[in-house]
Amino acid sequence: MSVGVVGNPEPQWAQQAIDAKAAAMNLGPPSSALQSIDFYTYMQSFQSGSDVYWTLQTGAFEVHGEIKRKYDQWSGASGFLGVPVTDESGTPDGFGRYNHFLNGGSIYWTGHTGPMTVSGPIRDKWASQGWETGPVGYPVTDQVRWRVIDPSVDQFIAWNKFQNGAIVTTKTVTDFAGLAHITPDQLQYLVHRAADNAIHQLPDNIGLYPDVLTTGVTDWGYDFEACTDRTVSFKLHGFHDNGLLGDAEFHFWFALKFSLSVDPGSLTDPWFRSLQAQLVPGSVGIDVDGISGWFANEDEYKQKIEAGFAQHANIRSFPVTTYTDQNQKMPPHDQVKLVVIDLITTSEGGIDFLITPEPPFAGTDGSYVPIIQRTLDDFVSNF
Repeated sequence: MSVGVVGNPEPQWAQQAIDAKAAAMNLGPPSSALQSIDFYTYMQSFQSGSDVYWTLQTGAFEVHGEIKRKYDQWSGASGFLGVPVTDESGTPDGFGRYNHFLNGGSIYWTGHTGPMTVSGPIRDKWASQGWETGPVGYPVTDQVRWRVIDPSVDQFIAWNKFQNGAIVTTKTVTDFAGLAHITPDQLQYLVHRAADNAIHQLPDNIGLYPDVLTTGVTDWGYDFEACTDRTVSFKLHGFHDNGLLGDAEFHFWFALKFSLSVDPGSLTDPWFRSLQAQLVPGSVGIDVDGISGWFANEDEYKQKIEAGFAQHANIRSFPVTTYTDQNQKMPPHDQVKLVVIDLITTSEGGIDFLITPEPPFAGTDGSYVPIIQRTLDDFVSNF
């Protein structure tokens, strides 16, 4: 089918190129007529679920599936990405898919992460280090910007989280986020202390032995907007005092998700956030040696452990920002500087805190990482 307008050959060129692309990719019959996005851009949809875009500058390229869904969310060719300049293609590592777009952006997809958008200086930095085969892997969020009161005055800071880190862009630098760590051993200690606190709040003669094991770490969980972080499973060893009947020993296990708290109703990001440990529903299990009235039935002991975590296994707040005048308890917002960007649960069962790559306002080492690492070490030892 050809389309033509007297004096403007572009619709005919677009239709011919789109027809050729559809035939080469076996897209099947069209589900729409040729559409003019603007004077230089044309698109046609196909029953296979693909859209094919054409411009004289780029030629014809297609998008489909979850990448197309994310692209449409960004207003397609009329949005900040512009038209596709590749068909959906497989990544060199064999796990993912991607499209590149005219205005310097890309959408990358895997079955674990979903479709995530990377653009601008962050994409350039990521590309310079090998894309998904580089040190941080695939993106697990679209670009995130710190929410501020007045963007024209306040600090500009934005980032993409990736599987193993983050890339941050500010007014002065675009670089990989620094990493401060809670090691797997430290996280075991925190979890044991939190679990012990929770159990001792229950109206039962329950105690814990000091041993704790990390039994597994999941992969990232698929989500269209932003992936869910890895979960870590732990196994602990405890006892129930049955008086003259002797102790009933038990092992119980559960999975936790870790995050920094966010108030979704706030228009700005907070200066203080809590490290949260959320019990994964349905993850509690238990083996009991001996007979104990406390373990009357499976549902009861699971409910008690879950109730204990929900009410008593809190992990405290710590600062994620700093500001120029340390004597001000409530500094003006334009003097506040975001330091801890976010966190990532590592595949080894620890937590990496993502630190701004900008140098601090004060200090000689040029990095916030040692400062935050000392804060975290103190946080763990004093928990």
